[in-house]
Amino acid sequence: MNRIFRPLKFQTPVFEEGKPVFPDAPQRVTPYMLHNMRNWKWEVEIKELTLQYVMSGHIAYQMEGQTVRATRGTCFLFRPGQRLSGRAMDERPVTMFAAHFADLPDVENIRGLIHAPIREVSLFEATAEYAVKCRQREESSSGIHTETALRQLFHLLQDNLDLGHISAVQQQVEALLEQIKREPGLDWRVDVMCGKIGISRSQLTRWFNRLTGTSPNRYVIEHRIAQAIQLLGMTTSSIADIAAALGYTDVPFFIRQFRKETGMSPGSLRKAEE
Repeated sequence: MNRIFRPLKFQTPVFEEGKPVFPDAPQRVTPYMLHNMRNWKWEVEIKELTLQYVMSGHIAYQMEGQTVRATRGTCFLFRPGQRLSGRAMDERPVTMFAAHFADLPDVENIRGLIHAPIREVSLFEATAEYAVKCRQREESSSGIHTETALRQLFHLLQDNLDLGHISAVQQQVEALLEQIKREPGLDWRVDVMCGKIGISRSQLTRWFNRLTGTSPNRYVIEHRIAQAIQLLGMTTSSIADIAAALGYTDVPFFIRQFRKETGMSPGSLRKAEE
């Protein structure tokens, strides 16, 4: 059986100004993450199948006259023999996940630069982080766990390739939706959301209705209450602490909103689950 993961004993590479970010000889252990790279540049001929995912920053790749700009949520698959160059588009630091593969199915049937925005950002990033953690363990089973996670990442890329192209604005809004799911307690006022992705209130509302069937405010409320239900059942945190963690500065208002959404108060729900 061909194995896609090669558990070699090398350290995770560290970005150094003026030196290649990803090695020409990809026999270093993978997967790995490279954090907060400033003034990032990369020019290379690919030696081995390489999956690369942008976790933060704005970058651009050039290959055979084709330029692709990417930000968080974009995944690439580079094939042996491809020559390409990449660079950061601005001063913001770049963080990337990368993994090398010995072999993958159906790749030879895809032409050009393989890339797609990943709609399931939270799932993809959690799986990538799990793969890195598994690779760092010394346990005998860590190799197979890492390989399983990497296969999942490749299948997620395949699924998103099949969905076809989406606009840059849609990609940004979908990334925003994923962040609200993960961190509902942040400041998610509509003007803050608009500022994050640079669109108007009316555009934001149209995109939310199109992608979620509801308004931005309603989407935030639903995810805050869903998170509150989990915290009430799985932690001993006080209701005031839970309200604060979810972005509520007024505890009575949180209780009223919780009752309106669920039909009972937070305290009543906690008692019912005991």
